[in-house]
Amino acid sequence: KSSEPDQLALIDPLRDEGFAVVSIDYRKLPESFFPAPVSDALCSVRYLRATSATTGLDGEKVGVYGFSAGGHLAAMVGVLDSQNTFNEGPYQEQSSRVKAVVTLAGIFNFESALRPGYDVKIAYFLNGRALTEAQPISYTTADDSPFLLVHGLQDQYIDPEQDVQFARKLIDSGGSSSVIHVQNAEHGLGPMGGEVTPSKADVAKQIRDFLKQQ
Repeated sequence: KSSEPDQLALIDPLRDEGFAVVSIDYRKLPESFFPAPVSDALCSVRYLRATSATTGLDGEKVGVYGFSAGGHLAAMVGVLDSQNTFNEGPYQEQSSRVKAVVTLAGIFNFESALRPGYDVKIAYFLNGRALTEAQPISYTTADDSPFLLVHGLQDQYIDPEQDVQFARKLIDSGGSSSVIHVQNAEHGLGPMGGEVTPSKADVAKQIRDFLKQQ
């Protein structure tokens, strides 16, 4: 996980603000298919709450951050209620709801605004399950977590229009969402074609401010 310096530049400053940062693991392709990674992400939230007395973490103030495929998982955590069908595994007495969601280059809608070739990859990931069952945009309701969606406008893998569509659906459903589109930034916010605007430092500050507010 240390191979993502652009991500660390966004996440590391959170610790200076008093946040504990926990990096989770989840099952991945080709060994596991949907909904295994979603179930693992939800279980991780429940685990943090179940062990809060031992770890000293505040189980009432849990938010999630995800990049790319992790953005999809973070978004699923933010829109699914505690009684959803993906809540498998232990710690069922705990809630999987979170106070806030931040995504970078997330995928929210498997039916539109995808780069060429992604339909084959998504079909493999779903392993026969319906598109609508796996996409965060299908589950938006008024009680969803507040979202901050970040995306580089030069993303070579995922269309930034994904954020616009998802934010509109969240707001139309009665929820809350903000979008930061970063000029001259690729998938992980690295520079592409000019000066990154707003800068990664500014994006990191906006993420911190959003999490502190929530």
